[in-house]
Amino acid sequence: MRSSQLEILRSLGYPIYARTSLLAYHAKLGEATKVKRRATVAEVRARAEVLAQQSQAVKQSSDTKEQEVVWPRFSIGLVASDRALVVFDCPESDTALHRALVENMLRKCGCNLKELPFAHFRWPVVENPRVTQGEREATQALTAMQTRLQDSENLWAVVAGDRSKRIFSVELFAERVIYLPASTAQMIDKPGLRKQAWEALAALREHSAQD
Repeated sequence: MRSSQLEILRSLGYPIYARTSLLAYHAKLGEATKVKRRATVAEVRARAEVLAQQSQAVKQSSDTKEQEVVWPRFSIGLVASDRALVVFDCPESDTALHRALVENMLRKCGCNLKELPFAHFRWPVVENPRVTQGEREATQALTAMQTRLQDSENLWAVVAGDRSKRIFSVELFAERVIYLPASTAQMIDKPGLRKQAWEALAALREHSAQD
């Protein structure tokens, strides 16, 4: 501290040891600043570690979601008669309405329904995302069901709905396959489409008339 500063302190009534006290004060202030600075650095490092951990957790969660596969979910109805097996997209709701429409069409074609004519195929079979349950596996499972319902080699296959057309295997029916131009849901919403379905069933009606 300069002598002029000491003179000012003396004139203000500070004791002689004011220089020593002032130096001690500055020393304590400097030490406190260093401690605070060290604390700030530690806080920054701690926060950086937390952010790194959060980033890693988000990445792992993202990787897990990418590995999870969402398999298709749908249901298909099958109605069996003595002359034809109808396979159609069948929603979980209003199942009875869709079934009644199909059974009525079969009766008008001269078909006699079996004692237990209806089967409901729901996919996936098991609720396990780790089990492969794509459309190929669905076709295999549906084929096993249709085999149990198909007790005659001369049955016709009638298929309605986009999903059923992709899933249902027609290999067992040779050329005896009829694809309806509309799904049962579309025919229920727009009754006018039933006329097109009736026209598509002409081959089945002719087959029934011959017997």
